[in-house]
Amino acid sequence: MNTKHILFRKIPFLLSLLIFAALTLPAFSLAQWTVMVYLDGDNNLEEYAINDFLEMAQIGSTSQVQVVVQLDRISGYDTRYDNWTEANRFYVTQGMTPKRSNAIADWGDGKGGREVNMGSPDTLVDFVSWAMQNYPASHYALILWDHGNGWKEVETTLNVLRGQLSWVSSPSERRKIKERIKELEGRLNRWKIEKSVCTDNSSGYDSLSLQELRWALEQLPGALNIIGFDACLMAMIEVAYEIRNFARVMVASQADEAGDGWPYDTILLELKNNPFLEAEELATLMVERYWEEYGQAGPATLSAVNLQGIFDLRQALDSLVTAIETAGDWLAPFIALQTTKRFDDVDYKDLKGFLQGCALGAADFSVRNLASRAVSQFQQVTVASRGPAGASGLSIYLPDYGQEISSQYHSDTLSFAESAWDEFLRSFQAADPFFQTEVFWEENFDRGLPANWTIIDGYGDGKTWSATNPGSRTIPVLTPPFMIVDSDWAGRVNMDESLITPVLSLPARPSYLVFQHYFRVYQEEKAEVDIKVSDGPWETLITFSGQDSSGLVFLNLGDYTDQENVQFRWRYYNANYEWYWAIDNVRVVARLSGRADGDLNQDGVVDITDVVLCLRMALGMLPVNLKAGDLDGDGTVSILDVIILLSRILE
Repeated sequence: MNTKHILFRKIPFLLSLLIFAALTLPAFSLAQWTVMVYLDGDNNLEEYAINDFLEMAQIGSTSQVQVVVQLDRISGYDTRYDNWTEANRFYVTQGMTPKRSNAIADWGDGKGGREVNMGSPDTLVDFVSWAMQNYPASHYALILWDHGNGWKEVETTLNVLRGQLSWVSSPSERRKIKERIKELEGRLNRWKIEKSVCTDNSSGYDSLSLQELRWALEQLPGALNIIGFDACLMAMIEVAYEIRNFARVMVASQADEAGDGWPYDTILLELKNNPFLEAEELATLMVERYWEEYGQAGPATLSAVNLQGIFDLRQALDSLVTAIETAGDWLAPFIALQTTKRFDDVDYKDLKGFLQGCALGAADFSVRNLASRAVSQFQQVTVASRGPAGASGLSIYLPDYGQEISSQYHSDTLSFAESAWDEFLRSFQAADPFFQTEVFWEENFDRGLPANWTIIDGYGDGKTWSATNPGSRTIPVLTPPFMIVDSDWAGRVNMDESLITPVLSLPARPSYLVFQHYFRVYQEEKAEVDIKVSDGPWETLITFSGQDSSGLVFLNLGDYTDQENVQFRWRYYNANYEWYWAIDNVRVVARLSGRADGDLNQDGVVDITDVVLCLRMALGMLPVNLKAGDLDGDGTVSILDVIILLSRILE
């Protein structure tokens, strides 16, 4: 029998059957989003993990938005919902509670809940792969929930925490610090460094390093649209660079997060009502709802960055730091550090703030221009960012000048260290930022308060600035005598105390206010450095509040160059039985006259307009400005200077 003829005779019947099925069977609709939450409660955050699960269950899954959770628990912290201690997976529905009876009974191998190591990359791969295969969608979001540390050395953290115990008096704060010390000491027995998220106490305090996280993402069967870190300190360029090839957007916090985590109920409700959101839109939604929940209560931060632009941002940063090294303009990053916001780990600095500080403080025009270009690139990768002033969305590992760079910050442990950044950090620590400056005016209080200085005793009670150290403070970074205002010594009295310099005239060259200080904070007190020109108002140069600060402060006075009748003020206020603020070795330093900068029209930018002006000077059409136009240093402005200036602009 000819099977071909039989097949052709059956084709009309098969077509009819297919048409009937298409008209009568319900159409398959792929969900828009699968939100996968790696909910690591196998530690002291178990209570908050359960609470966030309940928030998710207030909304639950829909046909368009699927919420899938792997929740790992531990004994000793929270006994709700049967007090189970293994890991269970849930397809979260509205009103669900995290009981074993509601968990998924079969993970694809014939059994359900079990003890797992949430700090293992294999565990993460298994969960996400399973979720993608069983709950397919057009878009995927993966949220890693737990403790986070960005890039961090455990030993460094422990030393800081142990130091805090020497002066923290609050019993609750001491308990919190001791618990954190115990946790890190346990982890230190296993790991030498910590660049991680998701700590599993039941598995020897194991956690996911950035390299392990990258490896896990490489194994996934599909692409992610969003990687979110509901964890502390993970919004770092080091983290973003490690995962840049595996998702479109990263959502994370520069600062410590509240234990309660993200507001999953409000986020999922809006996603439920708008399931066709794209990755950038959902990421922005996460940022905005988090800010609404926590932004008014404290220094909360959350940001979303486009990972596809992170490599370009790294290249812009490479160009900048290479230019700093070439020009020897080490004063630029030093100045930038003084006003760059730092977070709960003092080595984590706001990247955009640092770039902006370099743009403002650099003497070399190429450094200024490259810093401005890096700021522009930073803005291009920023999808959304919320936080207090100075928090721009991404941090970077940047210890203060004079601090040791971690021996673990290298490309064997961190992909971002393949850049020029790690070499820059070490060169910066070895450089002398002040070799191109000279002291214009100074006061060290060696003879007490000079007669031409002024003290304003805000409440007229004699408890104000003093050179006698009435509280007998021993301050490691200062040598007596120094000026101090001591709220703890003064007791329960209000303080608004000012220390004011004599009238000064600033040089025509770029100049800076420099002083050493120690600001010890208790609660709400503020320490402020202000400047006033003639009879104008006081303008704030820098404010210290909320956390201790000490060491050398270096403030750019670029807006006040060549001004007369200038005064500086150190104001301590909003204080009542707080701690104290001490200052010493106050100086105004100025840059030495150096090579011409090419900014002939003095607009702060070297561009083609300056080239035209330089050409006119070389041709005798304009008066010669050697300070700005003599690029080759031969005492004249000539065609050679025009060529040099043009080549720099075209770099």
